[in-house]
Formats: sequence, C-alpha cells, structure tokens
Amino acid sequence: MLLNVFYLIIFLLLWIRDRNKAYSMNIDNIKKKVYRLSREEKQQIMAYLANFMENRKEVVFAYVHGSFNEDIPLHDIDVGVYVSGIKKEEASSYALEFSFMLGNTLKIRTDVRVMNFAPVSFAFHVVQGRLISEQDENARVQFVENIVRRYLDIKPLIHKNIREAFAA
Repeated sequence: MLLNVFYLIIFLLLWIRDRNKAYSMNIDNIKKKVYRLSREEKQQIMAYLANFMENRKEVVFAYVHGSFNEDIPLHDIDVGVYVSGIKKEEASSYALEFSFMLGNTLKIRTDVRVMNFAPVSFAFHVVQGRLISEQDENARVQFVENIVRRYLDIKPLIHKNIREAFAA
C-alpha cells in the first residue's frame, strides 16, 4: 500500500513538471524584444564588438550577420566567430559564455556561434555578413574559400530538395 502511494506521488510530480514544462515551452508564450537601432547606435555596437574581439586572442576572425546588418528592427545580434584551438565539445559552452558576456554588456540579446564546426550552409551565410575582426587574414581567406567551394558543390542538391519538397 505504501509503495503504491509512493508511485502515485512520483507520477503526479512528474505529470505536474511535464505539464508546466509544456506550458513554458509554448511558442505563443515567448515574447522577443524588438530593437530599433539608429545607424549611429549600430556603429557604436560594431566598434565595441570589433574592440572586444581584437582583445580575445583565440578569436581568429569574427563576422556580424543577420538582421543587424539591415535597416530593419531586430531581435538580437548574430555573431560568428572562428576560434583557434577549440574542440568540438567545447564550442557550445564557449558560444553560450560569449553570448552571455556580450548580451549583458550591450543590453541586447547576442547570439554567438562558433564557425569551426558549423554546417556549410550556415557558415556560407555568416561570411556574407560584415567582418568585424581579423587576427589572421590567411586563415580567414582559406576558411571562406573552403566554405564557398563546398557550398557551391551542394547548392544544386539543396535547390533540388527544396523543389521536391514543395512540389508534393
């Protein structure tokens, strides 16, 4: 009898936890802050980011990409960094720490991604952004050449898959 009560309590606690988790994960409940920045504000942020990256010796090069580079409202600042000597299993925690530091300083949500292990299509998108820091030009040029070549190799497959997906 006592064991059945114990299992019932555990079941109820797990059910309540999962129910609360499902509610908090509901996309309708997520409100993203929208920022409308002037050109001057964006230039100040770019200068800060460039200075910040230059002082991080492990950052070989960095790009700002996404909506920050356009004259539209934005939800965050997207930054791609190439980091020397980083292991794949360290990349996520490094990016989260970097995002947290920059976000707290700038008071704008900042999404940092380590490009060393990024998918080709994502890295191609990033290098079309604005270069904000470069410690090693040769390393950056090699990375960009490699990404562009690999992207152009898979681009026909991407387009074919998109056509097939939307033809059905």
